[in-house]
Amino acid sequence: IRDVERSRGLGDVYKRQHLKTNVLGQIGLTRNGVVDRLACVELPAFPLQCLLKQHPDWVGKPVVVVDRDKPQGVVRWANKQARTARIHPGMRYSAGSSLVRTLHAGEVSVATVAQGVARVAEALHRFSPEIEPFSKESGVFWLNASGLSNLYPSLRQWAHDIRKTLTEMGFRSSVAVGFSRFGTYAIVKEVTVDRGVSVVRDPSCERVLAGQVRLKRLGIDSSLRDNLYKLGIRTVRAFLELPSTGVCRRFGAEAEQLHQQAVSYTHLTLPTKA
Repeated sequence: IRDVERSRGLGDVYKRQHLKTNVLGQIGLTRNGVVDRLACVELPAFPLQCLLKQHPDWVGKPVVVVDRDKPQGVVRWANKQARTARIHPGMRYSAGSSLVRTLHAGEVSVATVAQGVARVAEALHRFSPEIEPFSKESGVFWLNASGLSNLYPSLRQWAHDIRKTLTEMGFRSSVAVGFSRFGTYAIVKEVTVDRGVSVVRDPSCERVLAGQVRLKRLGIDSSLRDNLYKLGIRTVRAFLELPSTGVCRRFGAEAEQLHQQAVSYTHLTLPTKA
């Protein structure tokens, strides 16, 4: 386990997370006969949340994050008010402005996102000694949730306390507590921010819930999603019913990687059809 290092130049923002990436990546159903618990915390549309923290007066108004703050800039994230006005990611900033003249937009730098991730991870460190930010998706973190019974009356209370802390920091979040990385990641995508917390009671429950998650929630490439939809494949479980040997050939490397991760982390072993 790596030591936590404080960065005096950034105040409480730490330079290195207290984590053991390789071990967390392999946490499954049991270790030494003891069931491990793992949590996934998501701060949805994290760059958009960072932008709103910079402009608190924009809260409640149509807001988008663009790759360039110019008319030809592309919308990367849009809040609820902007989406209600039919402004969606992939649209040109100029097109969005034509729909909503009061549209607010801004760029969010990589450095800003990184500092935001560091601040959140530092706060989460108060709830678990082992934290892993998801390198491929800002605003997603895994926490080791094992061995907390002496500190919290329940894992649900622990999860609610995490959300309360993040809310006080000005962030919206959801928490899923389960047994595997992919399982908790999939489930947290279906947890609404209003409901906030999902705690699964056993690995079999996690397998069922993860299997029901809609693929569109996982942020996969739109062309891959559309190709799968044409075959009626809309959930994780339906996706896993595809023969693993043909996934790469038919859908490409991204689909193969997703398939392998789902099988590995959720242990969704499906019965062989007669």
